[in-house]
Amino acid sequence: MFQLARAEYNLRFERPIFHSAFHKSEKRIGLCHVDAISANSYSIYKKGSEKLIFKPMRPNIPFAVSIMTPSHRPISNLAKAFSQFLRIELGYIAKSEPNTKHLR
Repeated sequence: MFQLARAEYNLRFERPIFHSAFHKSEKRIGLCHVDAISANSYSIYKKGSEKLIFKPMRPNIPFAVSIMTPSHRPISNLAKAFSQFLRIELGYIAKSEPNTKHLR
């Protein structure tokens, strides 16, 4: 991602708790990569006095999905149903998301 933007990644701070990272970002010391729940928590905590803007980041990160089953006994009906459900849902995701060609 940084290479595409011709930018250099310069890690200055690493925080286990997002509250302190938000504080650094508000002071314009850096930026912060957070999950959606933390971003929402910030908005609730600040109650209208937010100084940060959250933008979604959806990088294309391909990965393989495997379903492991026992080799010494038949698969359960629940596991069969889950496996079928997972295959169908991954198929829907592959068709609806532009960056999921690898799932098709």
